[in-house]
Amino acid sequence: AKFRHLAATSKGSITLSSIYFIAEKYGWKKPVIKFWSIAKNKVRISEIGFQTLLQSEGFCKIMVEKEYILARVKNYIVEETSIPLIKDFVKEYIMQIPAEELDEVTHEELLTTLIKSSPTFFTPQFLEFLITYKIDFIRDTADKSVIFYRNGPLVVTKEGVKLYNYSTFGKYIWKSQLLDRDFVFSDRPSHFEQFLRRVVREKEDRFNALISAIGYLLHRHKNPSNARAIVFMDEQNSEGAYGRCGKGLVIQAISRMRKTILLDGRNFSPSKNFAFQRIDLDTDLLALEDLDKR
Repeated sequence: AKFRHLAATSKGSITLSSIYFIAEKYGWKKPVIKFWSIAKNKVRISEIGFQTLLQSEGFCKIMVEKEYILARVKNYIVEETSIPLIKDFVKEYIMQIPAEELDEVTHEELLTTLIKSSPTFFTPQFLEFLITYKIDFIRDTADKSVIFYRNGPLVVTKEGVKLYNYSTFGKYIWKSQLLDRDFVFSDRPSHFEQFLRRVVREKEDRFNALISAIGYLLHRHKNPSNARAIVFMDEQNSEGAYGRCGKGLVIQAISRMRKTILLDGRNFSPSKNFAFQRIDLDTDLLALEDLDKR
């Protein structure tokens, strides 16, 4: 009850599941949430109890561009969800409840009762009653950029880099933005840096221009009144396409850091219907390959 009160008084800036996550790190053990009862030898599902279960596991509504979407928030990481995914979670939750916590009900009986009650509990109308959170996503600023590694958010400034912990950082990210690897500090030049230097034939001015362009693309903060596109060109400018000069590898490298949508520039027209249909809420960059000179 205290956790729910804290989540409510925070005005949606912190979720119930995030409070649970922090408490568990300090030794608190989350109890089994009993969303069922037995009356006259019949199993009954409690609407409030079932809603409490979902919210304690991070299921909620969030507003995105004036529309509500179902999401799951865990340890400050946000993932869009759906009714089938919620069903999968509840089935797994039931099957993992210790037998002594079931109050003389078997796992199969509880699951069967819930399946029969699906028209009540797994509908948009019922799930609309889940709590709504105002999610404060981590955003880049003019003098700071954040890269989301598995072992924490890495804050990049002109002074250097610093790795934080998600549970204490206090802001949220989309799960799809989370890189599936840890950040490891190293003072050694990387293989990628060596590759870039060879691409520009060890010319320092061209190397600085190239890494500045890459840095601009990695930085999510953009000035709408001064929007720029970065163009990677063959050294020999003509109608033909010349491969093996590093353009595709640079784009692939950037896509390992930021979510990038790759489109065939030869068949791309911004005036076509659905030209940008692959771009989603968590898309960072759009790469058009093999554009002609126009």
